[in-house]
Amino acid sequence: MSSNKRLPCGAIFRSPVIRSDGSITVCNFDLGLELKLGNIKEDNLFSLWESEKMQILRKNSILNENIPLKCKNCNPDYFLSRRETVKYIKKNLKRDILDKFLVRTCDKPKILLVNPLVSPKAPFKTCVTLGLGSIAAYISPYFEVEILNMNYSNIDNYSVANYIEENNFNIVGITGMTYQIMSGIKLLNIIKENTPEVITVAGGVFATMKPDFLMQYKQVDFLIKGEGEKAFLAFLENIQNQNTNFYEYPSLVWRNEENIVENQECDFLKPDEIPIIPRKILPSFGFIYDDSTFSDNPKEQTACVIMFSRGCPSNCIFCESPHMWKKKVRLMSIERIIKEIKYIIAEYNIRNFIIDDDAFTVFKDKIMEFCQRIIDEKLNIKWRCNTKVTMVTEELFIKMKEAGCLKVTYGIESGNINVLKNLNKNFTINQVRKAFALNKKTNLPASMLLIIGSPGESPNTVQDSINLIEEINPEGGWDFQIMQPHPGTTLRREINKFKGEILTDDWDEYYSDNITYIPDKFNKQEFLYWCKKVTKRPISLAGEKKVSFSENNEGIIKIPVDMWDFGEFDKLQPYYWNGEKNFQKGYTHVLGANKGYIKYNFNIEKIPEWILIKFTACSQINEKRSFLQIRINQYKIANIFIGPKDSYGFDYEVFAGKELIKKCNMKCGINEICFEIPEKIMPNGISIMYKALENSLNIQEKTITLITGGK
Repeated sequence: MSSNKRLPCGAIFRSPVIRSDGSITVCNFDLGLELKLGNIKEDNLFSLWESEKMQILRKNSILNENIPLKCKNCNPDYFLSRRETVKYIKKNLKRDILDKFLVRTCDKPKILLVNPLVSPKAPFKTCVTLGLGSIAAYISPYFEVEILNMNYSNIDNYSVANYIEENNFNIVGITGMTYQIMSGIKLLNIIKENTPEVITVAGGVFATMKPDFLMQYKQVDFLIKGEGEKAFLAFLENIQNQNTNFYEYPSLVWRNEENIVENQECDFLKPDEIPIIPRKILPSFGFIYDDSTFSDNPKEQTACVIMFSRGCPSNCIFCESPHMWKKKVRLMSIERIIKEIKYIIAEYNIRNFIIDDDAFTVFKDKIMEFCQRIIDEKLNIKWRCNTKVTMVTEELFIKMKEAGCLKVTYGIESGNINVLKNLNKNFTINQVRKAFALNKKTNLPASMLLIIGSPGESPNTVQDSINLIEEINPEGGWDFQIMQPHPGTTLRREINKFKGEILTDDWDEYYSDNITYIPDKFNKQEFLYWCKKVTKRPISLAGEKKVSFSENNEGIIKIPVDMWDFGEFDKLQPYYWNGEKNFQKGYTHVLGANKGYIKYNFNIEKIPEWILIKFTACSQINEKRSFLQIRINQYKIANIFIGPKDSYGFDYEVFAGKELIKKCNMKCGINEICFEIPEKIMPNGISIMYKALENSLNIQEKTITLITGGK
């Protein structure tokens, strides 16, 4: 063991030596009593062994500094292990000593980078981890590194902790968006319980935007702000050199004796220094398997998510990008871009690309050159990208289409000019119209992304957005998300200026299908109504129990399939089908669930004498049935066997007559219907009520329908 990595002498923690005359010293090597503590004839053993002198000696031994010459030259019988030392530091010493000890005694770094689970409240998962992939590619020539995406691998926190111990990882890095960060904290807590000597590092968007929040958690040893590649490599090199002067670590957030310290961020990578990611290190290789933009044939829909630039010139108040990338855009050289495309084609035979840059066409001349290279070299690829309505021309679209572009997506956000101004969008509604006119003229489909709930939003401005959709009729489709005041954004930092109410600081609530902010021109129930009107996702209201989403029209009650009020399944996740025979188009919230339930609230104005329940479902297992139980207000009204997998599911009807209705204790107002898969009864999985999704089809939404009758 090298002297600078030396672990503390175990004797000074466990083995006091008492001589025949009553003298007490720290170990049996101290024959000359140079480290004498006192005499038990004059004082008791405990007070001597736990004296201030001993505490200083132990602290210095942990830090490997200012220790007595006798100890410096000694080779003890045993050393305290890193794990035992960490436990002692946590109990007896200040936090900054722990960080110094962990760095000073770390062997050659072996790193696991983890993308933690998304919020258990969110009805989606994230699978592509380009940020971690780029960091891993950048440091892999120098250190052993692995990536684990928990959302893809479907493993729990304890399994990750065991994997870390079994494979001797000594540094764990986590990333995370707002809706992942609490899951990341829970993961680190379990890791630290299992292997307290592992060094933990947080990074990514949330860490950059709100480092003070993360550093309040003892599970987080260090944090790296901003772009991660150079800073993390420097972090690892400093650890390898046992450098405990943390002021010298670029972009590091750490703890000194009294405070949290934020070091200056290091310079960005030059565009062509951003590494090509070896896709084999990414879960699913960073591919998306269900993008119908590229083909109607599911076998030809696989696409590679890729980025050729970092940053965005815009300054939208709801976005982290201006703060993360400082409004600078770094586009790689065309040579570097073409090299990566050729690599992916050669290695994986993938020719569909989702270019995920914030604003791909910001440098129009460079994109013209990019397109020409694709054409000249006959790369025969298909691709789609994101851009801004002020960054396009007819000439550019013609060239992009010739080079294989199938679709562009614009962040429009609103159809109202005043809302756009509040958002700092810096374009007009007429510019939106002109951009889409160019798309239609060049026959290049475009889609629009919109937000409901921006500052200044009202029912009238939402209607303006709907009117704009109807006017333009974007060939590529459209999508609404709900405004989230993410930490560190201009919206959240200047909320007094923008007004409205932030409902919660529970970061698990901050996903795009949830309401965490109410503009000042809405009340909560009115805003909830408009959200469910323009979106087709499960909507909840942060911090409040949801109201019923049912619509009652003369005794016919319709409940949107994806508007469940409560749900708990062992595998609750959205899923887009990937070319399975007879099941190529569909959507479900409960793929493969072997147990669990979904509950819906519904309103009735008068208690019926009978009720007919109609819904669509199918089993997830070919040639096997599944078992489903239906309850109203917790009373079981039916057991049903659900038929095996079918492209559009099977229609089912359940009738409850007068006697059953009486036992259900139905009441005027809100009642509850529950669809449950009981544990261990034909656990073949089930899809309860889903809808066709393909853009080429008319959306066929399947609702749960309750027909009531009687007096």
